[in-house]
Amino acid sequence: RSTLFPYTTLFRSSFITPFIGTMIESLADKTKPVSIEAEKLQAALFASLSPHAVMLVLPDIIREYDGKWQCNLGRAKALGKIAEKFPKQATRQLTEMVPVLSTLMWDTKPAVKEAATTAMDAVCATCSNKDIKESIPAMLKCILQPELVPETVHTLAGVVFEIGRAHV
Repeated sequence: RSTLFPYTTLFRSSFITPFIGTMIESLADKTKPVSIEAEKLQAALFASLSPHAVMLVLPDIIREYDGKWQCNLGRAKALGKIAEKFPKQATRQLTEMVPVLSTLMWDTKPAVKEAATTAMDAVCATCSNKDIKESIPAMLKCILQPELVPETVHTLAGVVFEIGRAHV
């Protein structure tokens, strides 16, 4: 590998990224062979995606696509794959990914709900803030069970955040 390797993979990814939206929309195509090929393309894309390209593909993944469940399923799987494969990039994009996944966790289709919940677990696992890391499972439960919010907020109120100390 040369020192230009990250740039060449980013360059290749830049040719693919304009088609991400079409790929996601094609997941819901009524013609079965088209949706099957879109699933294959999604798998191939994320198998070869560079960590440098995450920022390029993320806007198209988090964008909403007419609320079709197949598109939502594809979006949830894509976000989960990014979190698993590129945890550093996912950590930097928590504020973009979490709201999308929390909405998808309320989808009416069980497959979307399950994929979004799995993806949310993967995304939140990238969080390195040790002060709240233990509270993340409780916060995720609140998304699906809002009646748990008061108890969870009470628990979070007891969290002591460590502040870096200056060394003299």
